[in-house]
Amino acid sequence: MRRIILIAAAILTLQTATEAGQKSKFVRVNLPLGLGRATVFRALEGAKRRLQDPACLQVLTDFQDAGGRTLQANLEALAKPAADYLADLWFVDGGESWLCLTMGAAAFTAPRGRVIFVCTSRFADPSSALRSTLGEIVIIHEMLHTLGLRENPPTSAYITAQVMKRCDR
Repeated sequence: MRRIILIAAAILTLQTATEAGQKSKFVRVNLPLGLGRATVFRALEGAKRRLQDPACLQVLTDFQDAGGRTLQANLEALAKPAADYLADLWFVDGGESWLCLTMGAAAFTAPRGRVIFVCTSRFADPSSALRSTLGEIVIIHEMLHTLGLRENPPTSAYITAQVMKRCDR
């Protein structure tokens, strides 16, 4: 019992410390309390930091929307830096969705959508690579979809690989 209490206290401390600096930037996060939420906040902050690197931002010119416009052009039309655009998106729990439960997704959205559904339990899993750099890469991958990027083609794996190539420094 003592161990459970200590673990719960550690999770709440981590979550509070993680969210303390986030509230002003990432206010559109509707995820259940717990380690998954705290891990997603860390991934959001890491993605925001990566999106301030010019090398990472090149990923916006690597892809086009269905109309042939680069994602960079779509972002420029919004007159926002990529990090600010990311903070304006909604992040909600998609944990009960078919994509999370059956397909093994970490997160998903629709092209040009403003809501990113996060498979929170995947981020909470202690053995998950999402608790490291991969979580940040997944967030950027999904942000690309909100700027108009479709899948198949390119494949999800190709998009993630390209984000890793540009942003994993």
